[in-house]
Amino acid sequence: PAAAPACSADDATKMASTKYSCGAVKCAKSNFFKLDATAKCVAANSGVSLACANCAGQIAQCTLKACAVKCLLDPTSASCQACGHAACDALGKKCMGLATLPPNPANCDNLFMNNQRLVHLLSHCLHFATTKKCLLWGLNP
Repeated sequence: PAAAPACSADDATKMASTKYSCGAVKCAKSNFFKLDATAKCVAANSGVSLACANCAGQIAQCTLKACAVKCLLDPTSASCQACGHAACDALGKKCMGLATLPPNPANCDNLFMNNQRLVHLLSHCLHFATTKKCLLWGLNP
């Protein structure tokens, strides 16, 4: 008997957006692609079942193993996505039990860039102690 698919129809609905895909990338990166931690993060942030999120963790690990060089700078790049699809789609479809996998992460830059800008701004405020300017931007050094 074949194993039951890990993802339900409800999970598939929750995964059918680039927001889900961007969140999964963020979870994988912030948890250093560790399977259990990535899966827990994906489940907590997206509302998919832990069993289904475990598949996302497996895909992240597969992509890291097969495509590290192409994905190092930008896991949302076209070259990283193409490599990940070639290496890991079969695993994802088998684990998830879905004919169609979640969409490629797109426009995640806004989320990542906003974080980078905030870090840069905060370090600028702390380094130069420009309190007046920092307070205008809502930061208190």
